[in-house]
Amino acid sequence: MFSEITGYYFFSSIIQVEAAIFSIYGLFIVFKIQICKANIDTCKNLLFMKFNKLHMISDFEKKNDSQKEEYITEKAKSAPDEPIAYQFRQWLDNQYSIAKIKSSFRSPLVLLITGMITDAVALIFMQTIQRLFILESILYAISLGIFIVAIIQIYRSITKIILE
Repeated sequence: MFSEITGYYFFSSIIQVEAAIFSIYGLFIVFKIQICKANIDTCKNLLFMKFNKLHMISDFEKKNDSQKEEYITEKAKSAPDEPIAYQFRQWLDNQYSIAKIKSSFRSPLVLLITGMITDAVALIFMQTIQRLFILESILYAISLGIFIVAIIQIYRSITKIILE
C-alpha cells in the first residue's frame, strides 16, 4: 500500500522536525533560566549597592528555602519601609521559577528523544519493516503518537513557564 520510499521520507522528516523542536525548546528553556539568574544578580547588586550588606547576601545564599522564607518574613516585619525584604523575595521567587522550569522541561524532552530514537531505528530497519505491512503501519502510528504527545507536552510546559 505504501511506496518503498514513503517510510524513508516519513521517518527522516519526523526526525528533522523533532530535532528542530528540541533545539528551539531548549533555547527557550536556557534563555528563561538566564533571565531568572539575571534577575537574581540584579537583586544581589541592589542589596549590595543600596545597603552595603554583603554578609546578608552570603548568609541568605547559605540558607535552605524554608529558612529563606522565615528570613524574608522577619526582615519585612522589622523594617517594613525598607525594600530589603522585597529584594530578597524577588531573589527567592526567581529561584523557585528556575526550579519549576527545570522540572517542567524533562518530560517533553524525553518524549522527543524517544521519538527520535524510534524513528532512527525505523529508518535503519526500513527494508525489513516494509516487508510487513502491519508493522510499518504500527510504526507510523507510534511515531505520530509520540510526536503529537510531545508537542502537547511542550505546549503545556511553555504555557506554564510563561504564565509564572
